Amino acid sequence: MKNLIPLLLLIVSFTGCKSYQYISVNSTQLLRTGNDEFVAENDSVKITYNFNGKNLPVNIRVMNKLDKVMVIDWKRTSLIINDQSYSFFREEKVTRGRAETSTLALSRIASSSYTEFRSVTQMPPDGETVPPKSFVTRSSQFVTDNFIEPAPGHPGFGKTKYSMPHGPRVRVRMASFEQSNSPLVIRTYLSMLIEEGGKIQTIPLEHNFYVSSLIRTDRNPFTTGWNGAYVVQAAGVQ
Repeated sequence: MKNLIPLLLLIVSFTGCKSYQYISVNSTQLLRTGNDEFVAENDSVKITYNFNGKNLPVNIRVMNKLDKVMVIDWKRTSLIINDQSYSFFREEKVTRGRAETSTLALSRIASSSYTEFRSVTQMPPDGETVPPKSFVTRSSQFVTDNFIEPAPGHPGFGKTKYSMPHGPRVRVRMASFEQSNSPLVIRTYLSMLIEEGGKIQTIPLEHNFYVSSLIRTDRNPFTTGWNGAYVVQAAGVQ
């Protein structure tokens, strides 16, 4: 029992060293389902979004409803954050090896030296084939790993009690937003390709989202049951 006390104190001290920001996302364009997903659907494709996870990833599921192959043109697909366009995701090719350098000097033995190297090459993804009546899932590069601040002119964070999914109501600092004053607006631009009448037809799709609320707390999302997006920082870091 005596040995457990220092361990428990250590766990408590580490728990108190982090601050969390829970992030809620909404859309004025797409309906939000009961499990915090957003769905866009037409006769050809069904697209499902969620933003659950650390550092606000954009998780997307593309369902091909057609009886023929569909291709997602990732090179022409963009993630637009506050009007700035980014590639939806990155792929990396890692190269490792060893370079040998030899030096030959007269009247003495040649010497050799070795240098270990590792290079990372960004590999742009090609088109991704989605077979008929099937789906693929992708997660974008994360949107932010920093706490989000309200824009100038917003009242900012207010103290309130919030009912977490697991456990009682807890004291938090919270800020709510409409799309017009949200500090973070996300748009996705997707480019789908299908064959129609012997020609390749492009189907462009654009969807809009915005951060609708921010909650700051010292409660780890794994203990509160928070399933949405979150960012973690060392306590005291803003």
